[in-house]
Amino acid sequence: MVTKVYKGGIAEKCGLRTGDIIIKINNNQLKSKDDFDPLMIEGLKRNYILYQVKRSDEIFFIPVKLDMLF
Repeated sequence: MVTKVYKGGIAEKCGLRTGDIIIKINNNQLKSKDDFDPLMIEGLKRNYILYQVKRSDEIFFIPVKLDMLF
């Protein structure tokens, strides 16, 4: 679960909100918070991350091209 989104931060730029639940990163299921860092590192190598997110009762995708964030 996204616990904090800072104004102007990367999470906000990606479209994430406090309370969002990241279900998958690049089509890989998150089974625990320990899965997050390795999947993010793999996404950073590709310069692209696809989040599957649950917000309230809605499930949707957030595509992020990393070079557009910096």
